[in-house]
Amino acid sequence: DRLSPFHQVDLSFIYRPTVGRADLELRAELINILNRKNRLDIHLEPVISDNELSGYDINSRTLPGFYPSFSVSLKF
Repeated sequence: DRLSPFHQVDLSFIYRPTVGRADLELRAELINILNRKNRLDIHLEPVISDNELSGYDINSRTLPGFYPSFSVSLKF
């Protein structure tokens, strides 16, 4: 089976000032700004009732939607 297309748009902001002899990097990233729940895989999970297999449920594993990331880096 084919998975649906993978769509993700990220946006990054980077600011690199010099503070004395140190280089500072401030980074803000907005990951998956379209908030797509991209499907990674599809699998069947057995359904067991009364110790007998009664069928299968179709489950899928997805990536998380939108999430921000912030980082600070200091180099001497």
